[in-house]
Amino acid sequence: MPTARSISTACAGAARDRADAALNGPYKQIVGRLADNPGKTKRLIEAEKAWIAFRDAECAFANSDTEGGSIHSMEVTLCGRCSRTFARSSCGAISNVARGI
Repeated sequence: MPTARSISTACAGAARDRADAALNGPYKQIVGRLADNPGKTKRLIEAEKAWIAFRDAECAFANSDTEGGSIHSMEVTLCGRCSRTFARSSCGAISNVARGI
């Protein structure tokens, strides 16, 4: 029988996946528009990888007190969701770039 914590973790994971999808659409449009500029495409990809590394490191640090505990995976999932929520606030800007605004 699923526990409340496992259900909450699953829900947080689903929300994380939806937020990722919302960011990935415009990102792919930008990459497509940069197809004729490999240097700029490379810098965009490097920036994206750096942001993901920062997000993951920040979540690991923020939740290091619960490492090894039963709540840890839930907190890491929620931390990732909060990071994506912050990114979502930038999603409008990303969408504007994707539309060429």
